[in-house]
Amino acid sequence: MFNISSPLRSNSSPQKDLELVRTLLESARKTDDPQLALTICRNAKATLSRMRRTAKNILLNPTSHENYSLRKGTAAAYTDLGELLATLGYQNKAQKCYKKAEDLGGHAQLTFQSTSSNLCTSPRFSLHKPSGDIAKLPPDIFIGNRRLYVTIFEPPKPDKPLYDTPQLAYYLGVLKNWQSAPEDITDLAARKWLYDIDKNIDEKERFTVLAMDLVEAFRRDEQKDAKAIAEIVYLAPVLEKDDYRYLFNQLYDGFDRSNLLHVHHLEGLTQVIHSAVSDYLIAGDLVRILEILSARLKEVPDQAPHSMYQLTLAVSHVLDAMADTGLQELDRGKLYKPFSVYLDKLQDNPDPYLVFQSAYSFQALQYVLGNDCPWQMTTLQSLLEPDGTKMALDVDAFIDELKNIQRGVAAAPDILQLDRNVYKGASALEKSGKRFQTCITEYGCLEPKQPWYSALRGADTLIRDGRLVEFKRLVCEAPCRRDPAFQWGLCQRLGSLAADSKCDAATRQNAIAFLKEIYLNDAVWGQFVDVKQWIVNILRQLKTLPGHATQAAEAALIQLGNGKDVDKHYLYYACLRDGPFPYPLRPSLPALTSPSLLDRVQSVPGIEASLHQLRRRRLKEYGNVTCTQLNAKANLQAPDDSQFPLMDKMKEFMESEQTVFLLIGHSRVGTTKFGQVLECDIWRVFGKRDGIIPLYINLLSIEQPEHDLIAKHLKMLEFRDSQIKELKSQRRFILICDGYDESRQTHNLYMTNQLNQTGEWSAKMVISCSTEYIGNDYLDCFLPMDKNCQPQPEFFQQAVITP
Repeated sequence: MFNISSPLRSNSSPQKDLELVRTLLESARKTDDPQLALTICRNAKATLSRMRRTAKNILLNPTSHENYSLRKGTAAAYTDLGELLATLGYQNKAQKCYKKAEDLGGHAQLTFQSTSSNLCTSPRFSLHKPSGDIAKLPPDIFIGNRRLYVTIFEPPKPDKPLYDTPQLAYYLGVLKNWQSAPEDITDLAARKWLYDIDKNIDEKERFTVLAMDLVEAFRRDEQKDAKAIAEIVYLAPVLEKDDYRYLFNQLYDGFDRSNLLHVHHLEGLTQVIHSAVSDYLIAGDLVRILEILSARLKEVPDQAPHSMYQLTLAVSHVLDAMADTGLQELDRGKLYKPFSVYLDKLQDNPDPYLVFQSAYSFQALQYVLGNDCPWQMTTLQSLLEPDGTKMALDVDAFIDELKNIQRGVAAAPDILQLDRNVYKGASALEKSGKRFQTCITEYGCLEPKQPWYSALRGADTLIRDGRLVEFKRLVCEAPCRRDPAFQWGLCQRLGSLAADSKCDAATRQNAIAFLKEIYLNDAVWGQFVDVKQWIVNILRQLKTLPGHATQAAEAALIQLGNGKDVDKHYLYYACLRDGPFPYPLRPSLPALTSPSLLDRVQSVPGIEASLHQLRRRRLKEYGNVTCTQLNAKANLQAPDDSQFPLMDKMKEFMESEQTVFLLIGHSRVGTTKFGQVLECDIWRVFGKRDGIIPLYINLLSIEQPEHDLIAKHLKMLEFRDSQIKELKSQRRFILICDGYDESRQTHNLYMTNQLNQTGEWSAKMVISCSTEYIGNDYLDCFLPMDKNCQPQPEFFQQAVITP
């Protein structure tokens, strides 16, 4: 008997090799274990490859009946092997077998079978991992959960500048939580601050206005460099939906206008996408980003490995964030090819860092563009409360789902069969890149969707939530923990955790201890040379960082170098000779420095702050003014019994395309109070960023109001020239002009101020005048006119106040 999971290595004849292949394929058809079936297929393929090498001339140029039979049998074997691989879900590998069968004169299946026939959904297979297959770690690694990324800030003082944007974002979040979930605020200083400002509406509003000003400052920033993006993304998690989408669109526009893919743009988009509440993003947002990424990746020239790694790492983070949204309706056919072409170029690279990152990006792309998303269904869609908020990850359910995904997926090589010579010789590192590449491409790390990617995303969630005990359990029980791609990604995350200065010393030291355990314990974690090399390089990078990580990394490196396994010394010292570690653990945005966007906003109050200050002043001055309900008629000639409520007619005017409303009344009938009440009513519903701005203007207070009326009034209100210029180009106004008669005006103020003309102020005008001052041809003083000075009565309305 022979072991069907291991190909024969003897110098057998081609006929015996073919007989062996037939036996292997028959065994693969009969087994209910998809992993065993794939292992048998792999060994059958290896036997066929060896036979083709040893009998190359016979198969290419058969000269006897026996040789023709061998060639025909080999072609049939390749066809049978292709059918089995297609059933297991590996269509690309199946097509290669069909092509080899065709080359030998056999029948080739040139059409792909439906991927729905793979073993993930086939009832013929039922794989159950033994419950005892659990890795053991030293008990002192990650013994408790921690809140990893929470920073406490000193409460801001009323009307005083804030220290930085993280402080602004923190207290905006506190205000937001106070309204929705006050019990979640555990920071005692923040709770005291909330009680202190509870009735200080202006102070609460100041934070919202500052955030809006900060986003506006970012919009005006032409460069939108890494420093500006690093600052503005702090606000994304605490913005309301309209403000969030405004910021998202600003980041997208900067990304769209750039001809190149910049890592800081990609990382900024990643953080903003991750910050989105459930309905803040739509599928169209992701389509726009994917289309740009697709177009840019087509144009990416061959770069140095360092640049290609950073770009691929950043792209994978964007794809991760998109996969987490769970949004569907993405055009797979249109968006898939440019990504796959770029990633295919990296798969043949001898650099294992690029090989892994390309495989990881490929897996992320499968989940973004796929129709079924086990990772999303398990960790996002099925873990949402009714109100759309995220629940904590159920580790038991998630591990069960990983086992379901594992069915029909290629198993990693049997790394528990330890090879005492694997580390021997200085050539280990030279060969390791090719071996890792083989693991990625030959053992199913590219397609179909793999459990190792889902497992790593689950690990990301647990780390983010500080659930380190559950993170350790997930790693130890994951059915793919022996997969080299999973181990590579795990080390990447442990290294990032150890390097994060926001984490406490114990967490960073535990991450380093975990890395050390994977390196030393071959019986549990296997002998992947590339993974061991990766760990050494991570520790070398951590050794250069300040703080507790430096000492822990140094101690770990010493222990790795002093191990009892002599052969491992070859590997360890070969890593040291390999030079400094060239790649970052993750793309990161720069630290905040001065001068910041917030410094710019606070040193020079923004437009929104000035407008809200004006709003508060007006409401304080006129907010208590009352005006009896006024009635009016359509014009001077209309009968008195055809009257209507004046405020209702004014609201119609506000919502219409009309631009001038003439209000006529006898002296002291209340037009001044009506104008003040109207201004306050508009201020009370004043919106954000695009709200129409009401200005009550006493024409007697303006010198020569026939020119620059709005600018002169804003200067009186202490707006700066730069603010006035920006308001003129970007905002709309409603001018409530009182005292046309008292200022003895004869000009058509709407026309002389060139309102609503190209490059001028955008404004509606409500203007009051007494009946006694109105002449017979009064309409010429108020009617809007076109560029040929022809009246436009369709844009004009008037009302006469009735006694």
